[in-house]
Order: sequence, then structure tokens, then C-alpha cells
Amino acid sequence: MDGNHIHACPPTGEQMAYTKRHGFKSQNILAVCDHDMHFIYVYAGWKGSAHDAQVLGSALAYPSDFPLPQPGQYYLVDAAYRNVPGFMPPYKNVGPESPAKTLFNTRHSQLCNVIERIFGVLKKRFKFLKGPIDNFYMSTQITIVIAYCTLHSFLRLHQPEDAHFQRFESKDVHLNEEPEVAGQYLSRSH
Repeated sequence: MDGNHIHACPPTGEQMAYTKRHGFKSQNILAVCDHDMHFIYVYAGWKGSAHDAQVLGSALAYPSDFPLPQPGQYYLVDAAYRNVPGFMPPYKNVGPESPAKTLFNTRHSQLCNVIERIFGVLKKRFKFLKGPIDNFYMSTQITIVIAYCTLHSFLRLHQPEDAHFQRFESKDVHLNEEPEVAGQYLSRSH
């Protein structure tokens, strides 16, 4: 589980709230995926300035269709999230005197790479997501992101040998995308 920022064109009165710390206007996307690069859950539309933990808190708020992990299972998350049941972040401030924690963080990072790769494929395939989405209401921009995530999972299921997937198949691929998180409009996509 992780998030990503997708360029947005917010209403005039909300420009600052949608501006993330790197200076561009975005909507924040919270996504859960499996290890085969299928989106399991997408929560889109949060303002770009929102913190990842705030977005997750909203996704979990009642009523929610967020797919909580089963007992004994975990979502791998980055350090922006708290270590609570069902969510497993890496250890913080690990030094050379903690080889077991260092190894855990290395394995954690390798497994979490799939969420970065899934966003990489999504943005490469749907280049519309990489630039400002002008002339659409925010509700339409949110719906477009969810539709693209749904289409991505459909293509992954039915065309796994697609060139976009093959490019990001390697777990060691380095992405030039900026992963982050978000949500306001709830939807599951699979």
C-alpha cells in the first residue's frame, strides 16, 4: 500500500490546498495492490497537500469499504504510516549495529517496489495522468484516475505480456515517478 500524486487542475479557490510540497497541483491517490501488479483498492481525490497518514485515516473512517488485511496478514507501508495491526512499515533509524533490522528493511523495500512499479506502468500507459488535467471538474478528474486504475488491472489480468508490464516487470527497475498517497472518492477497482 502506498500513494502517488497525480496532476490535477483544481477549482480556483482550492489551488493552494492541491499544491504539494514540490510545487505542482495534484490529487493524492491511496492505492493497495497485490504482488502481481493488480490494484485491489483505490482512494482518489485528496488534495495534494494532505499527508499520507491523513488520507489513510479518512479511507478507514466509518463507513468504509477499505479492505482490511485478515488477522496475521499485513499491508507493507512506508515510514509515513504508523505501525498498527495490519500495517507494517520499515524500522526507523536503523544503524549498522542492527543487522536483523537492516535485513528486514531491505526485504521490506524489495517487496514494496511493486507499488512503485504499478504507478510507473499506470503513468507510462496513460500519459494523460502525467500532466495537468485541464477543463474537467474535480469529480471527473477523480473518476478518470479510478477508471484508469480499473483498466490497468483488467489489462494486467488479460494481457500480462503487454510491453508496458514487461518494462516494469523487473523488481530492480528505477522509476522517475514520485510516489505518494491520497483520497476522497472511494472506489474499489480490480
